[in-house]
Amino acid sequence: MMRVALISLARRGGMVHFHGELVDALSRIAPVVSITAKHAAPFQFSQETLQLFVDTGSGALGTIVNFINPLIWLQVIQILKSSQADIFHLTTSQEWNPLLALFIKILGKPIVFTMHDPEHHLGAPLPMRLSDMVTAQLSDALVTLSKLGKEQLTKRGFLENKVFHLPQGMYSSFLRKSAERTQENAILFFGRIEPYKGLEFLLQAFAQLSAELPGWKLIVAGHGDLSAYQHYLKMESLEIINRYLDDVEVAELMQRASFVVTPYIEATQSAVILVSYAFARPVIATDVGSMSEVVIDGKTGFLIKPNDVEALTQAIRKLAFNSADAERMGNYAYQLAQQEWSWDAVARRHLEMYQETLSSKPT
Repeated sequence: MMRVALISLARRGGMVHFHGELVDALSRIAPVVSITAKHAAPFQFSQETLQLFVDTGSGALGTIVNFINPLIWLQVIQILKSSQADIFHLTTSQEWNPLLALFIKILGKPIVFTMHDPEHHLGAPLPMRLSDMVTAQLSDALVTLSKLGKEQLTKRGFLENKVFHLPQGMYSSFLRKSAERTQENAILFFGRIEPYKGLEFLLQAFAQLSAELPGWKLIVAGHGDLSAYQHYLKMESLEIINRYLDDVEVAELMQRASFVVTPYIEATQSAVILVSYAFARPVIATDVGSMSEVVIDGKTGFLIKPNDVEALTQAIRKLAFNSADAERMGNYAYQLAQQEWSWDAVARRHLEMYQETLSSKPT
């Protein structure tokens, strides 16, 4: 039976969860090997999974030192060989991917690469852009998480029959991570804080609504630079958690929140939405990228125009003043995600894609 090695050298954040969920689901239907960074945040698999580890170093300096160390790459080659895989899948973006892909090519095995951002976000580092570009050219098949992503890649000249739209699943593993917490009158913004995520528009909207929403708070949780928002940070009803959060903390925040807001200026997709759905929380999202593929306006939350503070305040009012509607939307979002975005279904579609890619590769 076909054996798949899935590789992710991301060390924390949403990429670790994407890789873990996919490996966990695939391991229930096929022989798989997980190859991850030695210092990556651990993922709790639901069953026994063969795991191999690459020492990518610790911290920025350690990563560079290990990257230029030929002994590390000899170890990597041995790890690739020992996996005994028929096909390799680079599940996340990472600067080491081009060399990994090159060594896999030398081994004569097909490569699949999941491009989470076919068009990179505002401010994405140049090394990551170059890494993705080279890795995509070396790959036998590309996976995108949205229909929009597939369109973007085919417009760039990649063959349509080599690009597969395979959505991510609902991140229900977070449900295993915390004790029960009471829902509060709280609005949640969660994730890495970057300029493209439009936090300023949410802060503006909440400042305008603070007098209308006594007893409500806005929780901003995630690592990133908040210096551009200093004039908002003294609001009494604002809770700031400015650091990376572990899985338990994420789960507890989701339970506390009444709904989640993703006010992005631009984006490809957002895993935050499918984490929210796992906790039956509706989402207010801007209609950018492929957000409309997962947020059903008026059913799982609201879609609004980006950069529109007035539209955002109106959407917040609708959910904050109508708790029954918010609960109904959250429950519908959970049910829809179970039907449309289960990891078991995602895994089956990946298995079909691996088989097609193997069968089309010249022997």
